[in-house]
Amino acid sequence: MDTPTARQHTEDEAVRSLVAVAHARRLLPEPAAARRIRLAARVTLDEVARVVGVTKSTVSRYEHGLRMPTDEHAAAWRTALEQLAQITGLVALLPEAEVSRRGAAG
Repeated sequence: MDTPTARQHTEDEAVRSLVAVAHARRLLPEPAAARRIRLAARVTLDEVARVVGVTKSTVSRYEHGLRMPTDEHAAAWRTALEQLAQITGLVALLPEAEVSRRGAAG
């Protein structure tokens, strides 16, 4: 039987996990921007899918806004897009990742 303390701990873990997923997803570009970055880099859906650890149809769904990456894939998707944006000069399509930190520091 769950004790109130154990239940609260489980709820706290669930909330922390949810916040981590939300944070990771907020760092992703809009779906159309993600597709634009990939196409500009001349990288296939298969190539990106292998790096992210999903299928090419899943990457296509990300790029068309039909699906959001899970917490385990969001970081890999973001990293791949950051690197591709760097080599294509499309960094401006990425959301500001450090706005709150810069605002707090400056």
